[in-house]
Amino acid sequence: MAITLTQLRQALTGLSESELHDLVEELYGLNADNRRYLTARLHGDTGALLEAYSRSLQQAFNPKKRTFRVGEVSKALREYLRFASPLEALDARMQFVQASLEYWKVLPDWPEEQYGYLEDMFREVTVAALAFPDRPDLLARVEALGEEFVRQEEQFGYFDGHVRVFSEFRRQSNR
Repeated sequence: MAITLTQLRQALTGLSESELHDLVEELYGLNADNRRYLTARLHGDTGALLEAYSRSLQQAFNPKKRTFRVGEVSKALREYLRFASPLEALDARMQFVQASLEYWKVLPDWPEEQYGYLEDMFREVTVAALAFPDRPDLLARVEALGEEFVRQEEQFGYFDGHVRVFSEFRRQSNR
């Protein structure tokens, strides 16, 4: 059974500075996730986290392999978002929505819960984009995503919630 946060804090309090250094170095060597995390945390370099997210995004939505593994890409996105700027976070979320829409065009057979997840992600995108009214390029990208949801809803259905999110975005942005 894993130790609790309280137990961890107690154990760390009992370590010398040298022992703490050794522990962090050991954690660094255990796996790539730890290395990416420490690089972002200690050097402010999110490049490795962004690369990991981009790789997992490609693997999650791979029509040739007929894969749809959102759990892995969601984890990679969460890790990246911990250190990304608001603008970087918005771009990463937009990439997720765009990849989802591209996947949908090729393989529209999704698990039901994924529609809600994508709707929530699109809502996060629209809300975040409204925080950048001086960036018409971002607003135009959201507009393009929303219009694609409208097209898909008209053709196949399934995206009525996404279209409502888009309508709210348009109302709030006066578009």
